Amino acid sequence: MTIIRSKRHESNKILTTTQFNYIPPIPNGFCIVYDTREQLPYTFTNLNINSLKQCLGTSGADYSIKGFEDKIRIERKSQSDFYGSIGKDRKRFEKTIKFLSTLEFAGLIIECTEEELLCPEITYSDVTANSIYGTIISFQVKYGVHVYFGNRNQCRQRLIHWGIQFYKMKRNL
Repeated sequence: MTIIRSKRHESNKILTTTQFNYIPPIPNGFCIVYDTREQLPYTFTNLNINSLKQCLGTSGADYSIKGFEDKIRIERKSQSDFYGSIGKDRKRFEKTIKFLSTLEFAGLIIECTEEELLCPEITYSDVTANSIYGTIISFQVKYGVHVYFGNRNQCRQRLIHWGIQFYKMKRNL
């Protein structure tokens, strides 16, 4: 995948895969925490990022930053997980989203493109595209949850970027 920047940033330079996969410098002490119940956790060792598996509690979300577990949480969903969460498990998922809204930063990463997510008929889900779209918009507007779509690697990167930026802001770095 290539991205072309507009002229105001750089003169139509095509970004290479390395530039597209940019990970900022990792601050000292930065450590990503993931919940013990996370079924398919991201790996960070190849990026020299510390990670720690611990119970983040039953209130929800899969990832946080060590020392800021009560301030930042990020929920990860696969496409099929998300359909189930806004379908038959909606009450439980809304409880998680409401909890996230009480934090300083709340993120929801969905491992597929927005276009893929809005085509539930391909996965034989009973959820409609209108329901999906309305749910995502309400999470963003009503609850202040940051939503990101992408493949697994892109979602891992966004989690890292959100986490590093939050950590730097809190540590005044």
